[in-house]
Amino acid sequence: MESTNKYEVILENSKNFTTASKLFHQNGFVILKKIIPKSLIKKIHSELKKKVNKNKISNKLRDIHLFKDGTISSAHNLIEYIPSYSLLLKIPKIEKFAKEIFGELSKKHFNSSYFAKPKNQGLETKPHQDNAFFCMEPPEVATFWMPITFANKMNGCLYYYPKSHTLGNIKHKPEGNLGASMTIPKNLIKKVEQKFLKKYIELELGDCVIHNSQVVHGSDANHSEIDRNAFNFSIAGKLATRNKNLYKNYQSNLSLFLHQKKNRRITI
Repeated sequence: MESTNKYEVILENSKNFTTASKLFHQNGFVILKKIIPKSLIKKIHSELKKKVNKNKISNKLRDIHLFKDGTISSAHNLIEYIPSYSLLLKIPKIEKFAKEIFGELSKKHFNSSYFAKPKNQGLETKPHQDNAFFCMEPPEVATFWMPITFANKMNGCLYYYPKSHTLGNIKHKPEGNLGASMTIPKNLIKKVEQKFLKKYIELELGDCVIHNSQVVHGSDANHSEIDRNAFNFSIAGKLATRNKNLYKNYQSNLSLFLHQKKNRRITI
């Protein structure tokens, strides 16, 4: 596998911020090394497990998806349930980097999620663009994704198609999995693959990959003996506003998708 070093930056000085911003805009993503306090990740993970064990996730249709054995598959809108989650957004270098790429930031918080790929049963997240969920115009949104232990190709790390954000919004269908419903149809993915080369992104605890809302990405199933769990959150530029018609259509598709999946007792 080709090294991902050319996508990695350690934010030590202002020059590094400029380099990271350039990589983000050129490729649609950038890896920031050793930027998230490990203790904060562990604290939030512990609080999430307590909330789930105590049945404190109130919107079960929208915000919590489980495997048949009760293991968490994904959890969403965590900032509503775990007060310390907001501390991730307030890490000084995270805030500074977000301003570097977007300028003034929106005060709205959204997309605070947990995505789990437990050993031997973590399923594929099909290729998609985040803006199929966000429906923002302009699509000035950055998602920050960080593993709880580590993520590599063996246990289902993220992959990207660098520069695929230059295609703009691609048509999606609600044919994915619970927690990641929207996916790009196979015929359109073939066109993406013809133009862009897939890159797998390996991360350690404390690392964070940041991608924009239009870069095509996904992750493979986890058939290994090692869990691959991760948190994410998104930050938007001040100019980004939600297209109400597109979002209404997405919400309608999502509601139908969730009811069909859960009524048929399909858990992933």
